[in-house]
Amino acid sequence: MKRHSSIRTFAVLLLVFVMTFSVPLPARAGVSALSPAEPVSGRTLKVLFIGNSFSVDTTRYIRDIVGQTGYKISIGDAWIGGARLGDHAANAKSNAKKYTYLENTKGSWVTRRYNGSMTWRLSWILSRKKWDVIILQSYSTDIGKPSSFYPDGDSSKTSHLEYLAKWCKKKCPGAAIGYNMTWACPSGSNADGYAYYGGQMKMMKAAWKTTKTLLEEAEEEEEPAPPESEELFEDLEDSGGVVKTRPDGGTGVEFVIPTGTAIQNARSSYFGDSLNRDNKHLTYGLGRFIASMTAAASLGYPIEKVSEMKLSDPASTLHLPVIQASAGDAVAEPFALTQEAEEVPILGNVEISVTSQKRRITVKWDKVDGAMSYRVRYKLPGMKSYKAVNVGAGTTSFTFNGKKGTNRVRVYARGDDRIKRSETAYEKIKLP
Repeated sequence: MKRHSSIRTFAVLLLVFVMTFSVPLPARAGVSALSPAEPVSGRTLKVLFIGNSFSVDTTRYIRDIVGQTGYKISIGDAWIGGARLGDHAANAKSNAKKYTYLENTKGSWVTRRYNGSMTWRLSWILSRKKWDVIILQSYSTDIGKPSSFYPDGDSSKTSHLEYLAKWCKKKCPGAAIGYNMTWACPSGSNADGYAYYGGQMKMMKAAWKTTKTLLEEAEEEEEPAPPESEELFEDLEDSGGVVKTRPDGGTGVEFVIPTGTAIQNARSSYFGDSLNRDNKHLTYGLGRFIASMTAAASLGYPIEKVSEMKLSDPASTLHLPVIQASAGDAVAEPFALTQEAEEVPILGNVEISVTSQKRRITVKWDKVDGAMSYRVRYKLPGMKSYKAVNVGAGTTSFTFNGKKGTNRVRVYARGDDRIKRSETAYEKIKLP
């Protein structure tokens, strides 16, 4: 299994090589999976997603992940359930008031109001902050259908993606524009539009081909003009990222977040096809976490530093290596499947020590990496069966009242639904 501990370092070294030997960049470089807005230590990167329920899935854990890398980030999500790119483009043109705006700046997601209203215009959201990065997104089963990206399906017209990217750039001239390439449906899905592809992997390959075509083949155009008012962001915070120009193929989109590729990579591991909660959406725990990890990696954060997973559906941290590899491999190779580890992680054994003071017996153990909890079972003299107690993952001792004679205690670590419990540690304590 490949490991990509520092994709950003590789990109920087490549740039140094190019500059050193004066090799000109091609007019149309391949689609990048790294944002040109680099995170800066001590400054808050401001990132806005414009999407639907899939952007909600993607963004759920980004702030938690970034916080563990030592950086700061503020995430906004402008979304409409079931919205297509054409809907977003139409809403931008008409200045329609249809968006729910979610924001996470201090560790929790909040639905914001605008002048007392729960619905927003996209223009209001774009002027709320000086966004460093803006991420666009298609509808779930449209990702591999080229016609869905064009007005009336006519590829001779400007695509919805290109129109929206350049519209956002005019509103936020300093922002890097990205595209969230989402995931294929689970096998056997009855989601609308899935039958068009004839299978999960065919859907993913169609998404790869469509994305590359859209982002590489547009004709070059002049840079968009700056907004009429130079004072648009006069009273807002400073930018949190340093933007480096990267060829966008004329579409205005400078990079892609390969969340779909990362999910497909993870499906090739022992996770299998278990990362969806329904016919489209990701599970609230691991599925969303993989998508968020991929977004964080594409935004330039060192995801190898992540060591915790604070999920709404708790899971063992033993899954982190395959999650980090799935995301890192996707950023390195956004349009190819990488086979990940197939063996389910194993919990280490519990090592215990037992002490007694009068009739009080205390059993202690060291933490086991990836343990979700511990099971303590003890049996006093005269008892026919063991009494069982569950203690949390952060607990490393348990005390109970013993009796004269031989007392017995057993302890083992517990994993999650995918990871088996550890072997059982056993001790006998004889009390006078």
